[in-house]
Amino acid sequence: MGVREVTRLDRELEETLGARPRDPAACADVLARAAFACRTDPIAAQRWVEAELLDELVDCYETLGRYDEAITVMRRALQVGWSGEPDGRCRIAELLMRDGRVDQATEIWEQVKVETDVSPRHVDIVEVRPPWDGVRAATRFPIARLRNAQADGQRSIYWRDSNLKFHEYKRKRPAKNVQALLEHIETSGDPVFCG
Repeated sequence: MGVREVTRLDRELEETLGARPRDPAACADVLARAAFACRTDPIAAQRWVEAELLDELVDCYETLGRYDEAITVMRRALQVGWSGEPDGRCRIAELLMRDGRVDQATEIWEQVKVETDVSPRHVDIVEVRPPWDGVRAATRFPIARLRNAQADGQRSIYWRDSNLKFHEYKRKRPAKNVQALLEHIETSGDPVFCG
């Protein structure tokens, strides 16, 4: 593949991914070709980030109901350094669940656990992830914070942004009942709490 072919593929990527409505089969085809080019052509590897292409390809395969391919591609994305949020293994577990393979998904969910870091003024809820390669140390990633912000014993929820800074969560009022706050974080479905 030369500069011309990479430029042509880049244009095709832009047109296909930018089309409205988006054709997931066409997107999957062009993304798969671009990801393959990243592995086989230095010019393509300089133009695109393979892990990002693979991330989008997972979404396309999921939309098409091609779960096995989506899982394989997500595993490849992890191998080439994908480090998005949530943890890639959680993404694989979601795909397994959608494909009805609950037992396999449960095994993965059990690898990712939640702990707390306690300080005098707040409690941080932290996702603890084992290393994807089984070699490195586990990583700890803050998801939310419960802050003792009220003199009357009420606590407020804070959410964490992509710069690891916490902001007060306005969609749930402060409460004394910590369990109610934790349940809100767990069941609200709000993406700010997806670690």
